[in-house]
Amino acid sequence: GAEGATGLMTLGSVFYEPLWCFYRGAAIPLGTGLRGRRIAVGVPGSGTREVALRLLREIGMAGPPTRLVDIGGLEAAQALEGGEVDAAFYVSSADAAAVQRLLRAPGVNLLPAQRAEAVTRRLTFLHKLTLPEGAVDLARDIPRRDVPMLAVTASLVASEDLHPVIVDLLLEAARSVHGGPGLFHGIGEFPAPRDLEFPLSPDAERFYRGNPPLLRRYLPFWAVVWINRFIVVGIPLLLLALPFLRFLPSVYQWRMRRRIYRWYGELRFIESDVRLGTVDPAQLRVRLDRLERQVEGLRVPHAYSSMHYLLKSHIQLVRDLIAGRTA
Repeated sequence: GAEGATGLMTLGSVFYEPLWCFYRGAAIPLGTGLRGRRIAVGVPGSGTREVALRLLREIGMAGPPTRLVDIGGLEAAQALEGGEVDAAFYVSSADAAAVQRLLRAPGVNLLPAQRAEAVTRRLTFLHKLTLPEGAVDLARDIPRRDVPMLAVTASLVASEDLHPVIVDLLLEAARSVHGGPGLFHGIGEFPAPRDLEFPLSPDAERFYRGNPPLLRRYLPFWAVVWINRFIVVGIPLLLLALPFLRFLPSVYQWRMRRRIYRWYGELRFIESDVRLGTVDPAQLRVRLDRLERQVEGLRVPHAYSSMHYLLKSHIQLVRDLIAGRTA
């Protein structure tokens, strides 16, 4: 059940799981006919035991003198055939080995779900079904008449943060596997939004309305996944980065200018020494030659070539100044 469960959602029901009740002897009613009998209700923790106990409590047959036996599967079938128990409950498909065995076992009968309509009004997770005459075995006419039955539905339950694309793929796979006709349902009945013990996924609700996402109509799965990742992660990061992107051109321009302007400091020192006349002109020319070689080795974008050439022209001016002072 959904009690105490958080963070889960349902994608819908995928098929019926009938509730079978087999008994030995003459015909008995579903309610009072089980009083005081030994009933196999399934092993502890099983779905059969949970459903059988809730039904028996509702019809007042869960307490003494009725005796509940915690066995299920083929063990319960053998016990019923051997007279160790008087009735056995199963929640399973008609193809289950124990169910097929008991449907054909001599002296064992399938208990019709009398007052099924009333039971489903009280226990809303149950559904009223009909097992048609001969549906199990036409050649041997099993069963020999229509049998009213009760059933639960098997549901897909997932984490509430499951990706919408995965929801679509799961439901498409469920429709492919369970969408055909069965013993208790017609074609196209499943999957369906039934028995909603958990909240129905909004993506599953859209799927049942027949409105697939626009991207899923035209793009393959891998492309939709990457687009959704970009929407979820890329766009928020881009919005956060926009303020910083505004400063990138200014930072780039500052770095390019700095590569050129840093040499003007040395050039000013050389010019100052020339004007003061305190340094030998030969030493000044050596310093200037070294500076010029370093400037020639600069690699700058074409947009800043004019600044590069301007620096080299200023170096030539200082060289002319040294030559003039020497003369």
